[in-house]
Amino acid sequence: MSAVQSQAVSSQTTSTVIVIDLTREAGINVGWGIELTDTPSMTYKVQHTFLEDPTDAAAVWFDHVAFASANDTVNSDGNYGFGVTGIRLNVVTWVSGTATIRVVQAGGRSR
Repeated sequence: MSAVQSQAVSSQTTSTVIVIDLTREAGINVGWGIELTDTPSMTYKVQHTFLEDPTDAAAVWFDHVAFASANDTVNSDGNYGFGVTGIRLNVVTWVSGTATIRVVQAGGRSR
């Protein structure tokens, strides 16, 4: 798995799920950033799930508590200090632009 995983969204939709490696010896250590380009005008949320297979259509998604968005035109970042199995970007409203979520998982090798 690459050190940085990313997904771009240019419409009102959700990104492909970024699956988190739960076999890391030093914990999950996940940081994420949202980069907005192309004259952005959108509202988005970063979401996570706890389902064993986060790509399953039955996954329940939770909004990142410390991150709220409203017609954003600036980049943002955050992290997870607890175990999640998947992360995605949910563009709730979209007028223009592209939002790219980049997820980095650091610390320790996979078991």
